[in-house]
Amino acid sequence: MTKRDYTPEQKARNAERARQPEQKARKAELDRERYAKITPEQRELFNARTRELKANRTPEKVAYDKARRAESDKEKRANRTPEQVESDKARLKNYKEDPRNKARLKLYNAEWAHLKLYGAGLQETIDKFGTICNCCGYDCKSTQPLHTDHCHETGVIRGRICWEVNVSLGKLGETTEGLERAIKYLRGGAIGNTKSSYGLPFMRFVGRGSNL
Repeated sequence: MTKRDYTPEQKARNAERARQPEQKARKAELDRERYAKITPEQRELFNARTRELKANRTPEKVAYDKARRAESDKEKRANRTPEQVESDKARLKNYKEDPRNKARLKLYNAEWAHLKLYGAGLQETIDKFGTICNCCGYDCKSTQPLHTDHCHETGVIRGRICWEVNVSLGKLGETTEGLERAIKYLRGGAIGNTKSSYGLPFMRFVGRGSNL
């Protein structure tokens, strides 16, 4: 029998033994000792090999690794003791409150939220559309952060625009018809019956309880 040729019973017994707290602590101590003996050149060689393996993974391998990690994490969370749960909460709280991690967490949360909402990362979108408003052409990010604009029907990202342009497009219905009405208004063609000299319905400027 070769070194890796284990029977199912042996595999189950080894897995059960590896889950014991004493075995976990011993393995962690051995891993720390081995890692401390690694030279910077060896560490860089190992990291380069790891990056190469990850870059050459097939889609099936990526899906398999993701599912395996999720199952492993689920099992670890389910087998935690109350003391481990409290320890994990305290460690996470200390990590979030560390000033060195706040900027990193803010960037990570923004990147993840952007990816979940638009299907593309924030930095990827910035690299594609630039850092100025794609509609007005001004560098508005010095006063207000730019917003990612997308079509609500197709979900396609149209560009990065400033807050003023984003609100204006929303008020005009994000349609070419709305923009045409605005152009007509600017050329002196007021829409509808109005007593206001601004071309908008007079009641838009009067409160509901007003006597005017």
